[in-house]
Amino acid sequence: MEQCQKMTAATTIHLDTSALARSFATRTNTADVQAQLLFLSGQYLFVSTQESRTTYKFLSPSSVKAAFDNIPLDSGFLPTNTICWGINGSGEYLVQYIPPHQQVITLTNSTDNRLLTLTVPMPGMIFMGWDLHYWIWGAKDKQITPQTQLFHAPLPNVMGDGAICFGTTPHSPCSASGIGRSWDGFWSSPFNDHTVQSKSKEFPTDVRSQLLKLHRQKAKRYPLKDLISCNKNVAQAIESIVKP
Repeated sequence: MEQCQKMTAATTIHLDTSALARSFATRTNTADVQAQLLFLSGQYLFVSTQESRTTYKFLSPSSVKAAFDNIPLDSGFLPTNTICWGINGSGEYLVQYIPPHQQVITLTNSTDNRLLTLTVPMPGMIFMGWDLHYWIWGAKDKQITPQTQLFHAPLPNVMGDGAICFGTTPHSPCSASGIGRSWDGFWSSPFNDHTVQSKSKEFPTDVRSQLLKLHRQKAKRYPLKDLISCNKNVAQAIESIVKP
């Protein structure tokens, strides 16, 4: 067994690495592809095509890291209320903090499609976008940190994990400009009777009753004691989405 291992090791020293590289390289007829980076065990294979000539070169992980470290990454100007920005293979993501504010919303009854416009106070909110997906939560803290606890947004059409159901409402991919348009689109579309439960301690079966009450009282602030905890903080929510 030991002798066989020594023979194998000696043999690999004399392998033609160019031939080995060509055997690993993926052939493609796409003219726009000028180079490829193949992931092999413990190293990388860089395949470059220029003027119908293809070259192959093995690279160490440290060499690849050094090459990509020199590529500039600029988020551009971000909205002033952005608390987190990132990008990965599935797209760009932003997290914003929206301070407590008065919000005009429209409720619709699925029975007769009657519309009712309300002006209600909203608590502080965490709004997150990633590619074409968006989430919203309530927050009691005025200074947002990774440990800030999240609460269910006191609104219909928001899933238990904070995901927004836009229905047929158009919304933009998340970006520094797109997230604002999606925020406006979220509030401009009518809210129906979907996912109205477990959003209010006072009205656990239908948060719309709380919204109607606040509208009629002309309340200036949303009662924070009415919010229901999500049992997770900002950092945990972001990680659960972008790093499943």
